[in-house]
Amino acid sequence: MSFWKTRLPTWQQLRNHNWWRAHYRWILVIAATVIAGTVLAFHARFHLPFFMDDSFISLRYSQRLLDGKGLTWNDNEPVEGYSNLLWVLLCAAIGAFGVDLVDSARVVGHASAFAAIIAVATTFGLWRTEQRPQAATLLTPLFLAISGCFGVWAVGGIETVLVAGCLSWGLACVFRIMCQEPPYTPRRTSWILAGIPLALLCLTRGDGPLMAGCVGIGVLIALHTKGLGGRIWRPRLGAILASVWLMLIPVSVSLAQLGFRLWYYGAWVPNTASAKVSFTADRFLLGCDYLKNALAPNKALIAIALSALIPLIADPKARSRLWVMVPLAIVIPPYVASIGGDFFPGRRHIVVLIVLAAFAAGEGIQWMMRRKKPATRTWAVWATIACLGLFLSDQMHDNENTVTQRYGWTLEGESIGNLFRKHFGPTDARLAVDAAGCTPYHSQLTTIDMLGLNDRYLATHPPPDWGKRNVGHDLGDGKYVLGREPDLVLFGLCRGGERPKYRSGHEMRSDRSFSTWYSLLNFEAVGDETLKTVAWTRNDSTRLGVDRTDVFVFLPGFVFASGDAVARKDHEGRLGVVTTASSPGKTTVRKLMPGKWEAEALSIGEPLFMSVSPRRQEAVSSSATGDPLTFAVTGNRPVDVDITLHPTGEGITLVLEVVLRMTDGTQ
Repeated sequence: MSFWKTRLPTWQQLRNHNWWRAHYRWILVIAATVIAGTVLAFHARFHLPFFMDDSFISLRYSQRLLDGKGLTWNDNEPVEGYSNLLWVLLCAAIGAFGVDLVDSARVVGHASAFAAIIAVATTFGLWRTEQRPQAATLLTPLFLAISGCFGVWAVGGIETVLVAGCLSWGLACVFRIMCQEPPYTPRRTSWILAGIPLALLCLTRGDGPLMAGCVGIGVLIALHTKGLGGRIWRPRLGAILASVWLMLIPVSVSLAQLGFRLWYYGAWVPNTASAKVSFTADRFLLGCDYLKNALAPNKALIAIALSALIPLIADPKARSRLWVMVPLAIVIPPYVASIGGDFFPGRRHIVVLIVLAAFAAGEGIQWMMRRKKPATRTWAVWATIACLGLFLSDQMHDNENTVTQRYGWTLEGESIGNLFRKHFGPTDARLAVDAAGCTPYHSQLTTIDMLGLNDRYLATHPPPDWGKRNVGHDLGDGKYVLGREPDLVLFGLCRGGERPKYRSGHEMRSDRSFSTWYSLLNFEAVGDETLKTVAWTRNDSTRLGVDRTDVFVFLPGFVFASGDAVARKDHEGRLGVVTTASSPGKTTVRKLMPGKWEAEALSIGEPLFMSVSPRRQEAVSSSATGDPLTFAVTGNRPVDVDITLHPTGEGITLVLEVVLRMTDGTQ
C-alpha cells in the first residue's frame, strides 16, 4: 500500500501547478498514446470482419500446438508452412486460456500496433532532452494510427503489426542510448537489453534478421559519424563492441531458431520461403510496381518524413539517430522489389518504411520546434496537421485499404470446414485446396496445399516457369496431388469451383483418371448464412463413407449431389442429398459385377423413384417398381451404371443412403 501512496498523486499534488510541470512529459506521452490508440481502434473497426485467409494457416499451427500435435500442418508431415514463429506462439498462448484463436490474433494485432504507438510517443516525449516535445509526441503517433497498413493488419491476422511493434521498440531503445552524451559510453548491459526487441523481431518474420542486422549496421555507422564528412569506415573499437553487444541476443535467437528448424523440419529456410522467393526479373518488376503503387497513398507521410533531412545536415545530435535508420531505408525497398511485392491488401510489406518515416518525421518536427522564432514553430505544427489530413484522406481512398470490405469470402470457409469436419473428420478424409486457410483450419482434415506453402514436395520441386506469376501462386504438380488420393478437392476459393485456377488443378483436370474417379458434388453448409460449396469428390473413397465389395455397395446419400441436387444435413445432423423432380440425384457406380442386384434407399419425404441404367450398350439392365428395386447386369465383365433418384411427386426427398446387394451372381 505504501508503494501506491508514494507513486500515485494526491489531490493536493494535482492542484499544484509545479507537480504538473514536473510530470508533464509523462502526461504528454499518456495523452498521445490514448489519442492515437483510440484513433487506431476506430480505424481498425472499419475493416471488420476482415480476416485474411492465409492468417488461418498460422492459426492451424497454433491450434495443433495446443492439441499436442506440435508445430505441424498434418500428422507425420513436418513442414514449416509459417514464417512467423512468435506470432504463432503468442496466438497459441492466448488461445490456451480458452480464447478463440481468431480473437487471439486480433488481440495480438491490436496490442502490437498499440506498442508501436507507445514506442514512438515515448521516444519523443520521455527519452529526449530537447525542449518543446509536444508537437512531435502528440502528432507523430497519429501517422501510425491512421495508416491503412496498421488498421488493416490490426484485425487481419497477419504478423505485420507485430513486426512494426518490435522494430519500433528496437529503434526506441537504441535512440534512448543515442540521446546520451557521448552516445557510446553506456555499459554493455544497455546495448544488450536494447537488442531484446530486435531478437523478437527475428522470431516474428523470416526477414527479421535482415532488419535487425540493418539496425546493427546503422548503430555502427551512427556512433562514428559526427558529420556528413566523417570517417565512417574507420570505426573505433567502442563502436564495434556496442554493435556486437546490441546484436548478441538477436544473433543468438536467430541461430537457435535455425537449429530448431534443422532438427524439427530438416530445412534451412521456412517452407514459405522455398515456395515464394524466386529472384527473377518478372518478380522484380512486380515488386517495383508494388513500391510505385504504394507511393501515392503515402505521399503525405513521405513529405513530412523528408523534413528529417534538415536535422540530418544541420544537427549533429539528431544526425547520429537518423543514421541508425539509413541502412533500413536503403535495404528494404530493393528487398521488397526482389521478392515481388505482395498481393495482400493493406500494403503490408511497406510497414517497415512507415515506421521509419514516422521516426524521421518526429525528428524533423522536433528540430522545427526547437527554433527560436515562434512563426517557424507555428508553421511546423500546421504543416504537420495538414500532412496528417492529407494522409488520412489518401488512406481512406486507397483501394488496397477499402478492398477489405469485399474480402468476406475469407470467412466462408468456417461453415464449410465445420461441415467437412463433422462428417469426414472421424474417417480422416483428405482435403486438397488452393485456399489453404479458413477451410483447412476449421475442417481439421489432413490437407494437401496445392499451392505448396504447406507442402515440402511442391516447394522443393518448382516448375520450369516458376517465378513468372504472382507470389505464392505459381507452384503445382497435378500428378503429385492425385498420387496422394485426396477425397475432397476444392479449386479456387473456399466455395470451390468446377474449373481450376492454378497449375495443380489444370494438370489434374487434364488427367483422364480424374474424370474417371472424381465427381463434382454440391454441398450446402449452414452457418451465419447458407453457403453452396462445389467440391470434387472421389467416387470410391472409403474415407468418405463408401463401402463396397464385389457383392455389396454402400453409398452415402451425398454422393448423389450432382447436377442441381444438393447435399444437406437433416434435423438430426445426418448428411444426405435433397432431390426433387427437377433436380434428381445422380451418381455412377464403377465396375459393378454381372448378376442380379437389389437396390434399397433410406430416405425422408416424398416416396422415392430410383432408376438404374448402364453406361455401355452391351450391358442390359432391367428394373422393376417397388421397394427395393431389382435390376440385372448382364455380360461377362464389370459394368459402369448410373443411378438416378428423385421423388415420385412434386415434393422433396432427402436421401440418406443407398445400398446395393447382389442376390444372384449367375448370369
